[in-house]
Amino acid sequence: FATMDAQPSSINVTISFKKQTFPILIDANKTVGDLRQEVFQLTGVPAALQKLMLKGLTKDDSVTLTSVGLKDGAKIMLIGSTIQDVMSTAEVPPPEAASSSSSSSVSSTSLSEQLPHKKIIDQGVPDDVMGGIRGIHEPLPGVPLYGIVNNRGDKVRVTVSMETQEVRLSTKSATQKVPFATIKSVIAEPIKGHEEYHLVGLQVGVGESKYMLYWVPSQYVRAMQNAILGYY
Repeated sequence: FATMDAQPSSINVTISFKKQTFPILIDANKTVGDLRQEVFQLTGVPAALQKLMLKGLTKDDSVTLTSVGLKDGAKIMLIGSTIQDVMSTAEVPPPEAASSSSSSSVSSTSLSEQLPHKKIIDQGVPDDVMGGIRGIHEPLPGVPLYGIVNNRGDKVRVTVSMETQEVRLSTKSATQKVPFATIKSVIAEPIKGHEEYHLVGLQVGVGESKYMLYWVPSQYVRAMQNAILGYY
């Protein structure tokens, strides 16, 4: 982008996405929606899947960049998924299935019936778990999801924070903070025989290992995925 022809109303912003930077020259009187379209053209992340991380930047696409205080030289981090990313995540089988010597038999078996998941699930529904409802989707509650069990069988409280863009996993001994940007995918499947609850796996980083959560109330699973992966 050439800056020498820029009018006084034009501003330069830099978008950071997947360890790359993308310069954009845009009229400050354009809207947030116009900026999103520019970002889409450069990164391939559709406007609906974008999270533009800059203080004051609103989700209201109709307001102007001037009104939200976007300044020349601003640096904005983009969190989101391209359509190709979304499709790839949907098509890749879970590692448990891929690692099995008998893919045909595993593919017909739910995750909740596979080891080591079954070992934890067979301990039963925790007495103190938040109530689950099958067949509906609700926004995340204003309190942490409690009574959930992790990979090691420990009780954990799960907080999905839009304000700090992180998932907080709190056990009795510690709280682990996982930024949304580090979570590559979120798998979820109803627990067989207890479909009002899901098991949820957070894939962090480039490896295949997942932080598993058991007994997540089904009504909150979609909102949890949308928040973490940037679909709003």
